[in-house]
Amino acid sequence: MVAVKLQTSQNPTTFISAYNSPYANIQETLQVLQEIITSLRSESLIIGTDLNGHHTMWGYRDVDSREFLLANNLFIANSPDAPPTFQRGIFKG
Repeated sequence: MVAVKLQTSQNPTTFISAYNSPYANIQETLQVLQEIITSLRSESLIIGTDLNGHHTMWGYRDVDSREFLLANNLFIANSPDAPPTFQRGIFKG
């Protein structure tokens, strides 16, 4: 995980880049992100991340929840009609 703060005369903006391996515990990555978001509550944040989330659309049997996004008032800026960036066998993402 990498974070960079851009200080302007108005408000600081922090850019965060995070990656969660498909073999890692996603909860640990979300905990670190939660701590950063909480500590920077008064600042603007832009988070770019690949959490390797599960969804039936990509061939998984389960779906990772969106509670983290809702709890932190975050939104996804992905284009819903964008093609998959990953494909191996029946799995896409």
